[in-house]
Formats: sequence, structure tokens, C-alpha cells
Amino acid sequence: MKNILKYSFMAALGLCIASLSACSDDYKYEPAPSDTGGNAYLVASKSDTVKFTENEAQKLIVRVARVDSTQAQTIALSSDNKSFNAPTDVKFAAGEGTKDVEVAFNMTAGTSEKVSIAVASKDAFIYGLPEITYHVIRYKTHNVTVALGMWNVQSNLIVRSYGNNYMLLADKENGYNYDINFTIDDKGVVTVPAQPAWDHKTYGKIWVCGNEKGDAKSTANGVSGSAIAGTYDSKTKVATLKLLHAVPGKGAFGTKIDYISFK
Repeated sequence: MKNILKYSFMAALGLCIASLSACSDDYKYEPAPSDTGGNAYLVASKSDTVKFTENEAQKLIVRVARVDSTQAQTIALSSDNKSFNAPTDVKFAAGEGTKDVEVAFNMTAGTSEKVSIAVASKDAFIYGLPEITYHVIRYKTHNVTVALGMWNVQSNLIVRSYGNNYMLLADKENGYNYDINFTIDDKGVVTVPAQPAWDHKTYGKIWVCGNEKGDAKSTANGVSGSAIAGTYDSKTKVATLKLLHAVPGKGAFGTKIDYISFK
């Protein structure tokens, strides 16, 4: 009986070894390539969206790094957007591992563009980040007069814009505690999505949402609705914003009308 068990065990062991051998043939080790390409790569920033006011220098900062910094070296960059001039001779001194590189650009105020900055293929390290696509915004600044319906006051404030996107800048003394983002489409329709607008000493953050259609309402986490707020009159240069001022999960102060007059 013992011999039978012994032979059975040996037979089973042989089958297991054979199975392992067969499996090992399916998963052959492939060594890492000896050629890792070049020596440079890009360092990702916290955000790929970069914003500029019209008074700021038009220079996009790109960080380039090297794997081996023992020797001096020149790295080339490229750009897929002709408005952005990526330098083709980024010079690193011996011992210099990273460098912030200025990419000069030329954009009209009030526009946005996308650009991909890349390390030239001959210089790119294959395990690094060879390319980053940036969304660059260059705001246009508007000095505006705003009649605030919630407090029945009038203030001189600032709006920044690009394309159909507008942002009324926060002014705790004369307006809202938070930037108010809104859009004006090509037909003059003004939309104000739900967002925090000002602070109440008892209720905390008060949200606003466009309510021209009367469909905005307070929800547990904010405000819901179509967000349509009013219209922009191109002749008078006045935008009308009907806004529901709401306390999430509790109720609302009602709908008040703001008028933004562009000069």
C-alpha cells in the first residue's frame, strides 16, 4: 500500500513539474532594452491649464529634466502651434539636472489655444514624459459697473473673459466673495452655472444659479436648474443676470437681478 501511494505521489509530482515547464515556455523573460533613447524629459505641472492676464508677459514656463546630468548638453524642444516658439537649443551645464525654459508666445487677449511642447525625439528618454499639451488662456480685462440686486448697491468691478467665457472677479468689500463664472453665447444668452457666490454669517456659503426660467432650486449639495440667467444687449452693452441665491439643502433668499454694464 505504501509503495502504491509512493508511486502515485511521484507520478503527480512529475505532472506538476511538466505543467510548470510548459507554463514557463509561455512567459519568457524579456530583458529591458539597452537603448533608453535620449537623456531628457518634461516634468508635469500641477495643472496643464495656464492662465495669463493681458498685462502679463506671454511666456509659458516648461520644466525640462535630465537623467544624467554629469555632462554639459544641449536639448531641443518642439511646438505644434506656430504661435508658440519653443527653443531648439536648451543648454544644460554640467551638474544641472533641471531647467525652467521660457516658451514665448503671441496670442490675442480674450482667446485660448492648445499647444503641445515636446522633447525632440533624439533627446527624449523613453521612460520619461516626452510631451505635454497645455491649454493656454489669455484673458481680456473689462472694467465694468455692476448693480447687485441682492444688496441693492452699485460697484465698479472687473470682469475677465476669453471667447464666450466670463468671470466677474471677487470683491469682498463691493461684490461677491467668490469669482462668478458665466457665459454669453453668440445669440446673447447669459448662463450662470450653480456655484458658491458669497458668505453668510449664519448659513455659510450662499450659492447662485441662473433662474430666468424659474427652474432653479436648492438641493442637498448646491443648486440645480437650467442656469439660463438672462441676455446681453450688444447695443447698450448690458448683461442681465437673474440669479437664485440659495442655501444648499435648506432653501433660498429668492431671485435677484444683477446688471453688468461693460464700458
